[in-house]
Amino acid sequence: MVSDVPVGMFLSGGVDSSLLTALLAKESGGAALKTFTIGFDESEYNEASWAKKVAEHLGTEHTELYCRPSDAFDIIAKLPDIYDEPLGDASAVPTYLVSKLARTKVKVSLSADGGDEQFCGYNRYFMMNERIRRFATNPFLSLVSGALDYVSTDMAYAIYEKLSPILPRWNNFYDKFAKLKKVLKTKNRIAQYDLSNKYFIDEDVRSLGLERVSSQLVKFGREFENMNILDQMMYYDIKTYLPDDILVKVDRAGMSVALEGRDPFLDHKITEFAAALPLDLKYRGGVSKYILKKILYRHVPRELVDRPKQGFGVPVYEWFRDELKGCYYDHLAPDKIKREGVFDAAAVAGLLDAYMNGRGVNPYKLWFLFVFELWYEKYMA
Repeated sequence: MVSDVPVGMFLSGGVDSSLLTALLAKESGGAALKTFTIGFDESEYNEASWAKKVAEHLGTEHTELYCRPSDAFDIIAKLPDIYDEPLGDASAVPTYLVSKLARTKVKVSLSADGGDEQFCGYNRYFMMNERIRRFATNPFLSLVSGALDYVSTDMAYAIYEKLSPILPRWNNFYDKFAKLKKVLKTKNRIAQYDLSNKYFIDEDVRSLGLERVSSQLVKFGREFENMNILDQMMYYDIKTYLPDDILVKVDRAGMSVALEGRDPFLDHKITEFAAALPLDLKYRGGVSKYILKKILYRHVPRELVDRPKQGFGVPVYEWFRDELKGCYYDHLAPDKIKREGVFDAAAVAGLLDAYMNGRGVNPYKLWFLFVFELWYEKYMA
């Protein structure tokens, strides 16, 4: 909060940003803290209503803006200029929008990046932890792993379609199934986690006409020794996902609109404190961010805290199969892809066709290819 200019806060309504907002509002000396939120019309992705309730409870000067396909369309064209690289995180779009919104009222804004990685907040941590526990205690799953070698993806999808009335609906079944087969055959726990977070597995990369991409795991050597799996996953994300994605996204979005960004959770004293905490103060009895929630309960009603985590997701699947689908058809056109010679044009066309017809392709695969093409067209063509 030490600054010669007005300071604001990005408020999502989640645990991390709500806690920082509560503490900053308390330290603001009577002046209302300015908070900023981006919302979506698609309810599955929208946390704006929760952020508004937190802001009202804490008495902040709150501003919200809804990101719609027309806004995304305008921002997408700017991505190569903002990032200078093909950054694949789709939340770069609302991050730019909230930075631009904040800059209308403040010159410095704080965000809550680092809370998930340091205090065990991501849902994927618990999903992977539970998956590993079940695999270790259930020998039947080893038999399933071998049996899946004889089940093609098309065969599995046909079975899935017949059982769809009683199963969860996945827009990316093909990718989930292919990844499941590889994860079940991977013995190393952190390697399973790394693989689970990939959007393009080795087979996908080869089908696009590219060489195999090396995992970042090779950098770490023995660093994971003597860590349990939850600590391994947090450490891995702190070393890779946080600096290579999250911080790049927020910093460059802010700088593009002359907004200085600060991350209190990444103050070295907080990071050192978090690293020294025992795991049961981060995750206890199925409760993530245990210690942060205990502190937040002092400032915000429990009903605003104890709710499912959403994350900063973006309705890519919905937008690009509807209002924005022309973007994909224009920038991923077969003749264009073939002329550039980077990707196999037939493979890209197959992915696009499967995506547009709802045949189980992860929507972020197309988004990544699209963002790469935007960058390539500006700097390489």
